Amino acid sequence: MPIYEFECPIHGVFERILSLEFSDAKHIVCMHEDSKEGFCLRNAEKVWSASVVSFGAKPTIVFKNPKTGEMEVATHENQQAPYGYVKEELRGPIERTKFEKEASQRRYVEDELTTEKLKQGRDKTRKNLHDDLNARMNTFDSNTQNMIKMSMRHARKRHERIKPKRTNIMLEVNHKDSSNLIK
Repeated sequence: MPIYEFECPIHGVFERILSLEFSDAKHIVCMHEDSKEGFCLRNAEKVWSASVVSFGAKPTIVFKNPKTGEMEVATHENQQAPYGYVKEELRGPIERTKFEKEASQRRYVEDELTTEKLKQGRDKTRKNLHDDLNARMNTFDSNTQNMIKMSMRHARKRHERIKPKRTNIMLEVNHKDSSNLIK
């Protein structure tokens, strides 16, 4: 339940815990006890104050390279910024969320770049192997080349025909028989 501040004209500012159903109340009765008169019972007005949010957490420290945009998270509180990096503190959850989104976007782009480089490397290797095979094939006469090509086609077709074997295992369970249960 939230804590609200109210101001009594006689006793000043005091705090009161109210359930959410009474959160819209602009006035409440001051229940300050006087020694002579009993309870005050005057109208106390709600005071609007700045909320104090303290999570007690230390800010996240990151190092940013202004030239390249690279960012690194500090491993401990007193870590010095690497050469060319600027130290920044992420104090609130909004700043941390923004940083995490930027970091995940950067990782996504880096992953895409790496995937593309690997694909290009595989394509280049495949082309080099194909060119090497063609160069070696040219050293044979035409009959030998035809025999090798037919053998390669046959091996390729045989490989395509072989399908992975599936095993069908059926387990029968008798739920009514309790003799197999651990006691």
